[in-house]
Parts: sequence; C-alpha cells; structure tokens
Amino acid sequence: MNKQETIAFIERQVQSGVITREEVINLHVLGGGGMPSGSPVAPVAPMSYSVPTAATSVEADNKPRDLVNTFYGIGGVIVVIGIIILIVQHWMEIGFMGHILLTLGISLVTYISALIFNRPEHDKLSQVFFTISAALAPMGAVILCDKAGITFSTWSVQITTALILFVVYLAAFFVSRKSILVFVSTAFASWAYYAIILNVLQNAGGIMMNDWALIMKWATIIISFCYLVIGNRYATLRDFYYNVGTIGILGAGIMIGGFFDVVYIAFLFAAFYGSVYLKSRGMLTLGAMFLIAHIIKITSEHFADSIGWPIALVFIGFLVIGIGYGTLWINRRYISVNAA
Repeated sequence: MNKQETIAFIERQVQSGVITREEVINLHVLGGGGMPSGSPVAPVAPMSYSVPTAATSVEADNKPRDLVNTFYGIGGVIVVIGIIILIVQHWMEIGFMGHILLTLGISLVTYISALIFNRPEHDKLSQVFFTISAALAPMGAVILCDKAGITFSTWSVQITTALILFVVYLAAFFVSRKSILVFVSTAFASWAYYAIILNVLQNAGGIMMNDWALIMKWATIIISFCYLVIGNRYATLRDFYYNVGTIGILGAGIMIGGFFDVVYIAFLFAAFYGSVYLKSRGMLTLGAMFLIAHIIKITSEHFADSIGWPIALVFIGFLVIGIGYGTLWINRRYISVNAA
C-alpha cells in the first residue's frame, strides 16, 4: 500500500465513523508530529518558543469549513420545509406529476448528487444531499401509493416501503461510507421493525391491549440494545446511539412494572457499569435520572401510604443528593480521567 492509498484508506475510515479526526491527530502527535493546542500531555522536549503544529493548522483550516457546513445544513432544512409548504399550498394546482417531481424526483436527484460529491472535501455537502433525499423519499412513497389506490396506513405497505428505503440507503452507505447514512438506515430499519411487530399482532387476533403494550415495551428494549451496538461501532454517532439506546432500554423497562421492578435494578446497575466501560457521560447521567425515577415510583407504590408522603419525600430527597454525588464521583474517577 503506497502513500496515496494509505491516505485514502484513512479518509474512508474517518468518513464511515470507524475513527475520528481527533484520533488521527492524536496518532500524529504520538508519532512525533507535534502537540495540539490545549493537550494535557506535556511535550517531551519543551521549547522556549512557540512552533505552529499540524493540529493547530487543522483547527485553523476547519473554522471556515465549519461555517460552510453550517450553511449546508441550514440550506438543507430550508429546502425540505419549502417543498412541504409548496405541496400543501398548491396541492391541487401542481397535480400528481408535480407532487412526484417535488418529492421522489428531488429525492432521486439529491441521492445521485450525494454519490457524485463523495470526495472527502465535499463530505458535509454529500451528507446534506443524502439527508434531503431521505426526508423526501417517504413523502413521495405516500403520494405514489395514494395515486395507485393503495392504503399507505396498512402495516404491510409500510413494511414494504421501509424495507425498500432501508436497502436503498444501506447500499449508499456501503458505497460512500457516510455516517449520516447509518442514522438514515437505522431509522428505516426501525420503522420496518415496529411495523412488522404491529402487523403480526394485528393478524394474530385475540390479543388484549395490555399485552400489545407489554410486547411493544420488550420490542423497544431489544432494538435499543441494537442501538448501543451501533454506537459502539461508529465513533461519530457514538453519543447519539448510546443515549437513544439507554433511553429506550430504561424508559421501556421502567414502564413494565410488576416483578420486573426487581429485575430493573439490574438494568440500572448495567447502565452505570456500561457508562464506565464505554466512557459515556450521557449513559451515566441517564442512568442516574432513571434511578431517581425508579426510587420515586417504588416509594409511591409501596411505602408512601405506610410512612406518609412527607417522610417519603425527605427520604427521596436525600437519595437524590446521594445519587448526584455518586454520579459526579463516577464521572471524575472513571470517565473524565480516561477520556482525557
């Protein structure tokens, strides 16, 4: 592998979220290329004068690029909102072909454009095009089904639509390795996942509403574990998927109730352990919040009547203080130090 192939390989890994730009800079530092500004690690041979480093140059070059990327994002949002308003205000005037051109047509054009602008220097522009395409594609599917006389609200149609879009954008991810496509593919896969479960429940018959709710809670817990795996796989989406996965698991778990309230304690300890193992402040904070919520729930259900609400509130208040201190200690002792 020559120099250009090595650089291209590293760029692809950064784009796909396997490694971050900060990790590449740190690798440069460890190799003797210079220290980034503000690094907590002291240089081996400190000099009496300031020397511009590669990391400093990267930061300086990124400032105008960040501004351009911001405009890309704002422009993408404006495009989607503008198309929605145009369709709503002129629904009858533009007709079916106008609806299709404004949704599936623009979705296809931006999809192709995103693949064309697949070079590293156009990374954010490509991701904005993919986002516009993914936002408009479901709208176009609804319009197309309506014209064909197909009821889009049926679970079978939604399953088909979600799976098609999942395959389309997953294929784009394998071609371009853009991190936004991980999010888009996951969104369509989640849509298909829930639609399949609801379709099975609807066709099964004889299932009470409480059983439906219980099944959906467990389904949420299962898919939330998948979100944690995705977060562990892609560094650029790490915090988002860790937080969403934690909210899904602990949020659905706290609503199950019954005997699961005892099992739920293990889920909470797993969240605290996971926050240390994965170095996730978000998971630590969410674990503490759900622990407080669980204590309030257990106290209100089992102890408020016997000891009275005033005493229960005092007890809960001290526990919240203790949890807050414990969370801060865990963050300083295991997460912040290792992150530094």
